Amino acid sequence: MFRDLPRRILRNSLMAMLGLVMLTMSVPARADKFDIVEFAAPQGWTKEVEEGSTSFTTGDPSGAYCAMVLMKSLPAGPDSKRNFQVVWDIIARDYVKTVGAPVMQPPARDNGWTVESGVAEATTDKGAAALMLVTATGGGKLVSLVILTNSNSYQRAVDNFITSLRLPKVEVAAQPSNPNAGAKSSLPGLWVRYTTESSGVVNGTNMLSGGYFRREYLFKPDGTYRFRAKDWSVYVKDILYVQETGKWSVSGDKLTITPSQGNGGWWSKAANGRTEGWGARQKAADYALESTTYSYELKYLSGMGETYLYLRSPRPTAREGRQSNQDNTQHEFSFSQRDPARSLIDVPPGAK
Repeated sequence: MFRDLPRRILRNSLMAMLGLVMLTMSVPARADKFDIVEFAAPQGWTKEVEEGSTSFTTGDPSGAYCAMVLMKSLPAGPDSKRNFQVVWDIIARDYVKTVGAPVMQPPARDNGWTVESGVAEATTDKGAAALMLVTATGGGKLVSLVILTNSNSYQRAVDNFITSLRLPKVEVAAQPSNPNAGAKSSLPGLWVRYTTESSGVVNGTNMLSGGYFRREYLFKPDGTYRFRAKDWSVYVKDILYVQETGKWSVSGDKLTITPSQGNGGWWSKAANGRTEGWGARQKAADYALESTTYSYELKYLSGMGETYLYLRSPRPTAREGRQSNQDNTQHEFSFSQRDPARSLIDVPPGAK
């Protein structure tokens, strides 16, 4: 039944997607506005406004449904294709069961915005559906619209909503001669800090013990985050696992982390003695939820071919853990960018 659904939606909605950046002064003001986007809300749909998004949903007794989620603008680099892929990867990982590679359309450009759009077949708790993502990159910001539906009956409403969207005009910034002058990535995505344990230095050589300490931030486009940590030390009997969720926000060069819930625990090591795998849960770990405002910086290191996130704080928090340098008054921590599907932190048995 849904075999041709993504292609049909994509074909019918292409011109509507392009309308997202038709920012003409002759267009009358829209009745509704969320963040920096003006729009005409679909009549009769259920509207829900949250801090990081506004959504519209509808359905009928037959099981047909459609959901449209407009996300709050976020700071972003100029790479529109990467911005699209970061949002797509997070949605695919956290909000649907399975999804294929998106069928992409050529980008649309106008008035400082670059629009990327793609659609693919997906499966959810309600069965087969079509997942569509539209992102607009411009002026150092990223705006995302996610659409999930299992029926073509909502096509006209979707088209009308997309064509009603209006973004403010932005000036196209000159390309910096120095790649570090402008961050080559947006903040949403997975950022990791993986360090190996050392048993000391012998004749100038760092002697690795085989243990490791891993920290991960997954910044989501809706302004929420997930933090996880795993410590496997040769010199500690058990494995420490920590997880935390909450909200993140950016103002200038300040990144504020506001946790809402989190916990930690100790697990025994795998019976075979390997550094991967888990034994049984032993006990809870002391873990404090700490709101922190970091000074942050994104740097593209051409020699490494990677973008790094640098966080600086007056003092280390529980998230930095015992690998933080207590004597370093700057308390700077660096995180490298990583594909969300390639996390090296696995979930222990029984973790809530």
